[in-house]
Amino acid sequence: MLKGKAIEQPNWGFRLLFHWCRNQGKPWNKKRVYRIYKAEKLNLRSPKARKKIKRVAINPLPAEQINQGWSMDFLSDVLLSDERKVRVLNVLDECSRKVLLSFAAPSIKARKLVKLLQELITQKGKPDYIRCDNGPEFISRVLEKFTQENGIEIRFSQPGKPTQNGLVERLNGTQRKECLNLKYFKTVQEVQRDLDIWWNSYNFDRPHSALGYLTPQQFIDKNQNLYFKAVAA
Repeated sequence: MLKGKAIEQPNWGFRLLFHWCRNQGKPWNKKRVYRIYKAEKLNLRSPKARKKIKRVAINPLPAEQINQGWSMDFLSDVLLSDERKVRVLNVLDECSRKVLLSFAAPSIKARKLVKLLQELITQKGKPDYIRCDNGPEFISRVLEKFTQENGIEIRFSQPGKPTQNGLVERLNGTQRKECLNLKYFKTVQEVQRDLDIWWNSYNFDRPHSALGYLTPQQFIDKNQNLYFKAVAA
C-alpha cells in the first residue's frame, strides 16, 4: 500500500505518505511507517545538480569620482505612430548620475556607437571604464578595438543579472515614465526633441534621491574635487 502510493506520487515525501496512510484509516505509528519507508527505499531522490557555468564577477559598485565610470544601455522598443521602432542609447555618469547622452535613431550599429562615444570623450574626457550588458553592439570588435586604443575598460554585466548595471536600468525606467510613455511620436526627430528637453530637466532640475536630493549638476558643482583624472593610454 505504502510503496504503491509512493510510486503513484513520486514527489511525495515521508510526511505526506504517513498522513495519507492515517487518512486511509491505518493506525500505524510514525516509526513503523518510517521503517517501511526506509526499507523499501522510497526516499525522494534529489535531482542531479546541473553543472554550474562559471562567470567572471565584476565590481558592482558605482564610481566614486565624477567621469571615472560610465554606464550605457539601449532602449529598443520606442514605437512611432506608424509602428516603426526607435532605439535610444543612454550614457550615464555613475558618480554624479548625470545623463551624458540620450540619442535616438532607427538603428545604432557598433560604428555609430563608437562615433558617439568618441564625441563624448572629446567633450568630457575619457572615463576609466564603461559598464554595459552583453548586447551585440557592446561585444563587437569595433567597440573592443576603440576601448583598447583609448585605454578604457569595458565592464560587462553577467548574463541574467541586469542589476549589475542597475544605475542605467533605473534611468531607462525613469525616462520611459517621464518622457517616452507620455505620447505617440511621429518621427525620430520628435523623439530626440523630447529626449533633449527631458534629459536637460533631469540633469538640472530634477532632485535625485541618491544625491541627497541635489540635481546631478548641483552635485557636480558642489564636488569639483571629485573629478576623475584620466591617465593617458
